[in-house]
Amino acid sequence: MNTLELRVRNLLQKDKKVEAVKLVHHSTNWGLRASKEYVDSIESGGTIKMPKFDYSKDELLSEVSQLLSRDNKIGAIKFVTEQTMMGLKEAKEYVESLQLKIK
Repeated sequence: MNTLELRVRNLLQKDKKVEAVKLVHHSTNWGLRASKEYVDSIESGGTIKMPKFDYSKDELLSEVSQLLSRDNKIGAIKFVTEQTMMGLKEAKEYVESLQLKIK
């Protein structure tokens, strides 16, 4: 169980579902709908549903490569964090590994 899930569970135990959704939304950069679905899945006690992202692995790679070709490393990192479950450190490492391959 990750830290976010623990924090969500704690808020749900205190009947603070709206705050739990806001926490997920701000912690992950997921949309409100995806954040609510995540909280709902925890609340129901079933399988935790992770949001579905709009980009396949190849599309993600293509978009990041385009951002890097325009010298927009920060934009590429932000894009990766928004489209994946990666944290900032992992996204930065992913982008930097691609940057080395492009050069």
